[in-house]
Amino acid sequence: GLALFSNGGDAEHFGLEVQLKYRPIDKVDVEVMYTWLDARFSGGDIIEEYHDNLLPGVAPHRAGLSIGWNPGDHLLSADVEYVGEYYADSENSVLNDSYMLLNARWLFQGLEFDNWRLQPFVSVYNILDTRYNTSVAINNNFGRYFEPGSGRSVQAGLSLQF
Repeated sequence: GLALFSNGGDAEHFGLEVQLKYRPIDKVDVEVMYTWLDARFSGGDIIEEYHDNLLPGVAPHRAGLSIGWNPGDHLLSADVEYVGEYYADSENSVLNDSYMLLNARWLFQGLEFDNWRLQPFVSVYNILDTRYNTSVAINNNFGRYFEPGSGRSVQAGLSLQF
């Protein structure tokens, strides 16, 4: 069927981002991130009932924690990403659930040749195989708002630097 979209009018955004990096012991790095964003319709060409509603597709809360360990030529890291719930429509009636993802990586940095470096790596994303929506189709006329995220996946490869 036919899907029509229109601009939502004016919006106001207020927020805060915080990032802390810490090295508790040699070769171990910890990073913590948090974002708060209050994004709302504020006027213009919007429908009056949407005034002061939260903007759809915008998560008010995001957080992350990353831990890295670098013993010699190896780099091991893990991170957790949290995305808070948010609306999928301008009426603020359809809610996308919050989710948390756990990821891990290994990288070998020890293969150096003259002016270039070869680095094998392995990454595992969404280790816990969490069901979540990566994004939403805002104000979808047919109720098909949600775009599912990827399940657990493994990637392996080589990085070439020269």
